[in-house]
Amino acid sequence: MQEIAYEYKDISLTSKDASYRLNAYKRFGWETIDAWMDNGDSVRLQRPLNSPRYDQWNAEEQDFERAMERAQKGKFLMSFSLFK
Repeated sequence: MQEIAYEYKDISLTSKDASYRLNAYKRFGWETIDAWMDNGDSVRLQRPLNSPRYDQWNAEEQDFERAMERAQKGKFLMSFSLFK
């Protein structure tokens, strides 16, 4: 049996775009594995490091993060589509 290595990410659900971000991360191979509902509501995600799609997911996620940063700075409207 092959052992699978994962990477993990915790995201906060307190921002206005939390639902949008969570759906985007799912598109990049992330799965929800845990959630904390308190003052700092957050979700823990994981994705397999040895997936054949890992490099593609990682590149798309980086593009998404850059687009989100530019949108937050008000330089342009969000143009990243979750429905490619």
